[in-house]
Amino acid sequence: MCFCQLVGKSIVIGLLIQIGGKALVLQVMGCEMAVYFLYKIIRRDFRYWLPLGPSTSIPASMLVRVVQKILSDFTCFLHLRHPLEVS
Repeated sequence: MCFCQLVGKSIVIGLLIQIGGKALVLQVMGCEMAVYFLYKIIRRDFRYWLPLGPSTSIPASMLVRVVQKILSDFTCFLHLRHPLEVS
C-alpha cells in the first residue's frame, strides 16, 4: 500500500510539472499542507508534544509537522504513519 501511494504521488507530481510547471506543483503542495494544518487545528492536535514555551512551541510544531508530512508523503517511513503523528 505504501508503494502504491509513493508511485501515485510521483506520477501526480510528474503530470503537474508537465501541465503547469514547478509553480503549479508548489501551489498544489501548499494547498495540501494548508488543508493538513487546518485538519490538525480543528482536531486540536497542532501543537507537538515537545515541552517548549508558548513562544517557541508554535514555530517548532509547524516545522516538525511540515517535515513529517513531507517525509511521510515521499518515503515509506512507517513510523510516521502513527495516528497521532501525521493523520
